[in-house]
Amino acid sequence: MAGFIAGLALGCLIGVCGTYAVLFLAATTPEPIPVRMKEFSALKFAVSLLAISAIGGACFKLNAHKSTTVLVLLLGVLLVARLSGIVVGLFASIVSGILLSLLFLSPIGSLRVSRPSDQFLLALFLLSSLLGCRLIGRSRSLNEG
Repeated sequence: MAGFIAGLALGCLIGVCGTYAVLFLAATTPEPIPVRMKEFSALKFAVSLLAISAIGGACFKLNAHKSTTVLVLLLGVLLVARLSGIVVGLFASIVSGILLSLLFLSPIGSLRVSRPSDQFLLALFLLSSLLGCRLIGRSRSLNEG
C-alpha cells in the first residue's frame, strides 16, 4: 500500500510540475508561428481535433490509466492553445473532455459519467484546461499589444 501511495504522489507531482512548466514556457516564449490572419480558420480547428484525437487514441491503445490520460490530454490542450490561440484551445478542451468521458471514464462508450471520483476528475480536467487556455490567451494578447 505504501508503494501505491508513493507512486501516486510521485505521479501527481510530475503532472503538476509538467503542467506548470508548459504554462511557464507558453507565457515566456515568443510566438513560434507567424500569424497571417486574425480570423479563425477551419484548418486550425481540424488540426487541433486531429491532434487531440490522436493523443486520446494513443492513450486508449496503450491502455493508459485515466490519470495519465488526463495529464497527457491537458498538455496537448495547452500546446494547441499556445500554437493556435484561445478559441481553438477552448475547442480542444471541450473535445478532450468528450474524448475522456467516452473512452476512459465509466461507463465506457457513454457521455454519462457515473462514478463521483470520475465526475470530479472530469470537472478538474475541464477547469484546468479552460484556465490554462485563458492564461495562455491572456499572455498572447499582452505580448501582441
